[in-house]
Amino acid sequence: MPAPTQAINNIYENIRYFDAYKSGDYMPLRYNISSNGDYDLKDIEKIENLSYQAIEHTSSIDSAIEESKYILGLKYNWDDEGALAISQKAYEKAISFLKMYAESIADVCECECELIAPSINPVKNGSVDLEWNLETSYMLINFTDSKDDFVYYYLAFKEGDTITFDANGQVNATKISDKFSSHLVSLS
Repeated sequence: MPAPTQAINNIYENIRYFDAYKSGDYMPLRYNISSNGDYDLKDIEKIENLSYQAIEHTSSIDSAIEESKYILGLKYNWDDEGALAISQKAYEKAISFLKMYAESIADVCECECELIAPSINPVKNGSVDLEWNLETSYMLINFTDSKDDFVYYYLAFKEGDTITFDANGQVNATKISDKFSSHLVSLS
């Protein structure tokens, strides 16, 4: 299946952000929100009414989801640089994916391990990223509003500032992959 150009561009753009982050030149996009209030109260109320069933043993995931709901209120130009409004479909795809894997990992590990909560970030093209930036590993998964079930990811393991292993690819966002679960568990 040919990869959608925009999704691949998102991954490469975020890899560049990762490189900039390592060098200290990058502030995560979620903090780069316009100060002119590009969302209104009606949108905030709609976001606050979104609910997702809490998963046992994943309180950090549930907290990250709650904290990310503001993303749906971001309107066109939320970064003062022409960023698109964040797609509700992309956001919901990211949250469903995150909860699906968190539940699966908690079940398999019999509550002895827990998926570390990612940063849930808006991207200027209207998509949503799940990002884990840990001391020895980094993973980014980009979710668009495309009808395609596949999402693109970048994974890196590092020692200090040196990347010792990296990979990118795609994974089905609607089905659990044992191989991908092992990547997520290895992030800790």
